[in-house]
Amino acid sequence: MKVNVSTPFVKLSKSMVLRIGVNNGMDPSITYSCMLGHEKHCGKCSQCEHRRLAFIGAGIKDPTQYMSM
Repeated sequence: MKVNVSTPFVKLSKSMVLRIGVNNGMDPSITYSCMLGHEKHCGKCSQCEHRRLAFIGAGIKDPTQYMSM
């Protein structure tokens, strides 16, 4: 059995992927990145930090509700 794997975003920054998504109609307020799995993003884990930096880098207002900042 042959399997083909496509990874078109693998070499793009998180900011660029965010920008592409928003430009194509994605609502970033319904996405989730936190490693801890709480209802709201913790605001402290590495994935929350990457998320905040992606919004800054993309020049997009971050709609995320963080538990702490």
